[in-house]
Amino acid sequence: MNAIQVLVPAPAGGGLNAERFYAERDHRTRVSAPLTTEPFPVALVLPREVERSAGAHLALLWAASMLRRMGRAFAGVRVVTSDEARRSVCLSPPAYMADGCTLEDAVSTELRHADPFAPVAWMNLEAPGALVGIRMALWLGGAPYPHMDVPPLGHVVAGASGWVCTISTAATSPGDTSRSGVALEGAASAVIAAAALAVGEVYRAAHPGLLPGGPRPERVWVALDTGQASTDPEEGLDWLLRGGASEMPRPWRASQGAAPRIDHLAVVSAGALGGNAARILGRSYLEI
Repeated sequence: MNAIQVLVPAPAGGGLNAERFYAERDHRTRVSAPLTTEPFPVALVLPREVERSAGAHLALLWAASMLRRMGRAFAGVRVVTSDEARRSVCLSPPAYMADGCTLEDAVSTELRHADPFAPVAWMNLEAPGALVGIRMALWLGGAPYPHMDVPPLGHVVAGASGWVCTISTAATSPGDTSRSGVALEGAASAVIAAAALAVGEVYRAAHPGLLPGGPRPERVWVALDTGQASTDPEEGLDWLLRGGASEMPRPWRASQGAAPRIDHLAVVSAGALGGNAARILGRSYLEI
């Protein structure tokens, strides 16, 4: 299917209209400068080589939600996947969705929760012009396909392995995902951190005068097990292959050993931070 499919959400109840919703929410998200009001359409691309990955599904859900909540300018998110991926069972469904829901149902519902007034747009990965009209494309695992358009502000590729997350702003071509580090199979916290770093690049691109400028590395690796960051390819790829910066990273899946156990845990926070921490913990390889 070549055309963009747009799903229009039902109007929200309680007398809330779009203008009031955006005015109140965007006022809360202002920082040190006004948010951009110019539409900034972004594509979230799930390439075929990772479309059956639970980590890639998790990254897609979180990236879509974060983008949609950043402001009205980012409401025009376009999800680009194969038709098979769209209809497939979501491998990392949100807690409020029933097991067995499709990836389309899970992502569309999350987007409506984030913004009940904006449409949900999907496009086939193989369609000509899948990225036409897009300012920036976020690739969740995999790598940009050479035959696809390069958006004006380029591609960002997110990856994760074990406790390490990485993003690249270089327009690379498909290759060995295990060595290039553009798979998305890691601890839930690393996968979500990769999505957050990629979304952060969108925010930076949309507000060029807000954050410090100057030369920036094309790729960065962050090891959550030690809190270290690196821009050195040899070191970063070594972390990815090992699954962490420490010599023996903690298990993050069953094949690596018993899940770490936490007997008592209190999350002290208000609002979204505490809720997000709980969601990440719920997806983590832990016994609590």
